[in-house]
Amino acid sequence: MKSIKFFATIFIAIVTIFAIQSCNKDNGVVNTQNPFDIEEYSINDYNFSNALLSNATLENDFEIGNCVPMHPFGPKNDGNDNSNGKGKKMGNKNNPFVKNMFNFNRIFRQLNLSDAQKEEIKSIIEAHFNCEKSWFEKLQKAREEVLEKYRTKRQAIMEQVKNGEITRLEARELFFDMNKAIFEELNNLSINKEVKEGILACREEFFAAIGSILSPEQKEIWDKFINRIK
Repeated sequence: MKSIKFFATIFIAIVTIFAIQSCNKDNGVVNTQNPFDIEEYSINDYNFSNALLSNATLENDFEIGNCVPMHPFGPKNDGNDNSNGKGKKMGNKNNPFVKNMFNFNRIFRQLNLSDAQKEEIKSIIEAHFNCEKSWFEKLQKAREEVLEKYRTKRQAIMEQVKNGEITRLEARELFFDMNKAIFEELNNLSINKEVKEGILACREEFFAAIGSILSPEQKEIWDKFINRIK
């Protein structure tokens, strides 16, 4: 009986140690601070004429990738991380919607930023994300409007198949032409240019905002870097 109590005591002690280690060392408070490091940040150069479209078939409707940039502070539970359940984010350079990525890890280290400056830059990064997000939402709305038009056409074809007016083979041929037409329409939307210009404006605001919090020496380094990547 004593041996059982002894081993039970040891087990409780081990569990307690693990529980303590899982918390912040300061006052035993769980660390809920944002782990984001600004040196990991990058901005993307997007291809707005490359709609991530899944073709319509007899079995499946049109689907289009959600045009939302990856949140700079990592995935959030607000549907805005664009991970589509597979970890495929807009910040992934292998994503066909992203042409280039501009990393800031080297320049932020080179600037030798103070802690206060780093905190300010986090706020600037958040503002830049929200600026980009507003433009992506406009693009997504315009694309969804196009899709809705073609979904109505797809439904009409499905009704024809159901009523025996056309064969499934004929329907597939119609879908082939429809998929080609919608892809071209999405990639040639006039709003694509507007959004591209808006994203560039967001970027210029981002560059200027960071420059405004730097010392003269830091700003000289920053301006040289910006001129190189523009």
